[in-house]
Amino acid sequence: MDSPVRQKRMNLIMMRFRLLPLVVSIATVSILQLEPVEAQSKNPAVTPQARIEEWWFARHTENIGQMSKGDIDLLMVGDSITQNFESIGVKVWNRHFKPYKAINLGFGGDRTNHLLWRLDHLPLLKKSPKGAVVLIGTNNICWGSDTPKQAAEGVQAVAQKLHNLYPKMRILVQGVLPRRRQLDHPHRKQINELNSYLPALLKDIPHVTFLDIGPKFLDEKGFLSKEMMPDTTHPSERGHEIWAAAIESELKKMLALTEQELIEIVQLNWIPAGGAAPPRSTLGEATTITIKNTRAQMVKLYWVEYEGALLHYADIAAGATLKRGTFSDATWVITDEKEKPLGHFIATVKPSQVDIPK
Repeated sequence: MDSPVRQKRMNLIMMRFRLLPLVVSIATVSILQLEPVEAQSKNPAVTPQARIEEWWFARHTENIGQMSKGDIDLLMVGDSITQNFESIGVKVWNRHFKPYKAINLGFGGDRTNHLLWRLDHLPLLKKSPKGAVVLIGTNNICWGSDTPKQAAEGVQAVAQKLHNLYPKMRILVQGVLPRRRQLDHPHRKQINELNSYLPALLKDIPHVTFLDIGPKFLDEKGFLSKEMMPDTTHPSERGHEIWAAAIESELKKMLALTEQELIEIVQLNWIPAGGAAPPRSTLGEATTITIKNTRAQMVKLYWVEYEGALLHYADIAAGATLKRGTFSDATWVITDEKEKPLGHFIATVKPSQVDIPK
């Protein structure tokens, strides 16, 4: 039989084992109760967050591929309103933004927190872009769950993130565009409140300019017409034209491009030797052509005369680029250094470029 002292010790040990689950349970409950309180103390609009949607990651992967190639001067950053430059606004994009070597980083439905995550997970360009245009925040409010002040701080966080990534890049932050037809709609009031916070929030971030172009979409009474935004949120093609025109002067200052550099360059078709025979040149309008030799060897440039004869014009060294005057509908033939034909191309009315393949 156990002694009284030994029995008491056993009773204490058993009591400790019975109390242990209770202590663990209390600690676990305390932790679970604390986490939501800590999470609630943070502004969700400034906390990077991915969207667990297949199309979203697929589009982000495409952006990674584009960014990895480099040669980008302008970041167009935003939600579906920016993304629509790939659909209803594509003509406006090609005229106004493509010459700036722009990339479309607009994702339908994104809030500031989603954009912050995307910026954190893009490759850093070796050569800094010259500028960025930011339009984000409408999905945080209106149908969203953030307050206008929280959303405005989210916009501020996006601008700060872009500056941290590219300290010398100029950033144009746009006010959130108006939504809903009437001036007194609750969504319109939330947008106006959000925009009112932005000048003060952005003023201390270097190289950032704030521009509210919203009034350009409204009539004198503040009414938003179907002509401007058919669904009261996304600009029509006409709306995209107004948008582009409204920020054009700021873009030129940001990117400091000359008028000549803004001319749209047409990429010509390269027709390999062995296919269609090079046609005779015909006299067209004066234009320019840029020829880039991507080969590791020198090539020869010949013009096909109006009677069909070949006239040698220049030798282009390996990796070199030649820019020269020409006429539209002029045919140019490229040969190797031993005059073996490699291919040909035909100039267009617009200034054009052709890459001689390796």
